[in-house]
Amino acid sequence: MDKARVGDIEIAYSLAGGGPPLVMIMGLFTNADWWEPELIEALGYVNSFLVRVLSMAQVMKRMTSR
Repeated sequence: MDKARVGDIEIAYSLAGGGPPLVMIMGLFTNADWWEPELIEALGYVNSFLVRVLSMAQVMKRMTSR
């Protein structure tokens, strides 16, 4: 997964496919590994979405530690 820094938080993300954007966020305390790779592939390459999968676990960990 790639990472983007927002303030002092790193957000892991991945991209798949092409076309209109589809953002997928897995729960607040889980990471993007919970998404089945077959689902990402089907949405990104079969259904022609630009799938953006975000991993919010680090964001929530940082927010709850303040």
